[in-house]
Amino acid sequence: MIKLTLNAAQSQLPELLKAAAEDQEIIIQNNEGQDFQLISISPSLKRPQYGGAKGIVKMLDSFDNPIEDFEDYMP
Repeated sequence: MIKLTLNAAQSQLPELLKAAAEDQEIIIQNNEGQDFQLISISPSLKRPQYGGAKGIVKMLDSFDNPIEDFEDYMP
């Protein structure tokens, strides 16, 4: 969590925006003592990369074998 005054936040705004985009909690206190939270409203989801799960999911050789519980429903 980052907590700072309004004057300090004004001089560090680019860094604070980057921290908010990385889902860090940022609290800015104004001159009257009120606290405000700076948050990112755009999703910080990364696009899936093609082949990113390669080697994580493995298919057994028996994957295509008939399932015994469904024998009554098979032709």
